[in-house]
Amino acid sequence: GMATMLRRAFKRRRVVLAPNAPWMATRLRDLFGDVCEIAPVSFGIDGRWFDVARTPHLDAPNWLVVSRVTKGKIGDLFDWAEPMFSNRQRRLVLIGPKQDELAIPAWVDYRGAASADDLATRWFPEAAGIITLSRHPEGRPQLMLEAAASGLPIVASDLRAHLDFRAEGCPLDIVDTPGAFAEAVPRLEDPAINLATGAAMRSWALASAGTWDDCAARYAALYDHLAGVGR
Repeated sequence: GMATMLRRAFKRRRVVLAPNAPWMATRLRDLFGDVCEIAPVSFGIDGRWFDVARTPHLDAPNWLVVSRVTKGKIGDLFDWAEPMFSNRQRRLVLIGPKQDELAIPAWVDYRGAASADDLATRWFPEAAGIITLSRHPEGRPQLMLEAAASGLPIVASDLRAHLDFRAEGCPLDIVDTPGAFAEAVPRLEDPAINLATGAAMRSWALASAGTWDDCAARYAALYDHLAGVGR
């Protein structure tokens, strides 16, 4: 009955629903599009991520997975990555709290949870990129925005939220098979490709999301719209 109650409330006032991910808008329009406006608004990114200075070690690459350790969030990672990482020629570093009784293979360098400061100053600068093969329903993953702002290439599963990023022009690699994954990772270890992709990721993050000040300006513009105020 929540949708019915909200519809009654929305009919009595001017309302804009502002989900932070475009894919959410379709369902909201189905439920409320005749009684209010739907205007997706991307969250912003803390400015410190744009200041990360990358010095990736691509001769012996470190790839990062920053995620809660659950079956859904890990997805196909261990199966797809084992042929490429178990020989130790490259390292898979898993960072995040373990929330499921999920066995972590011995060839994975599991570090537990880390603070944002640790990611920005220790892990992101030297990483070859970020991997996320999540199958868990996502909104608009803030960690991926922060990684993009830091200039990190991203290899991601064909999750709806990840496909939305690509539809917005994000130059991430979407992989839907072990073969596609096995092709994307070594290609991005080429220094020229890695740095060019990282620069494109940072440019996209700035244009698509910007900082939290940019996000606040987007919300302020919506309030002005509701109030009939021109800027």
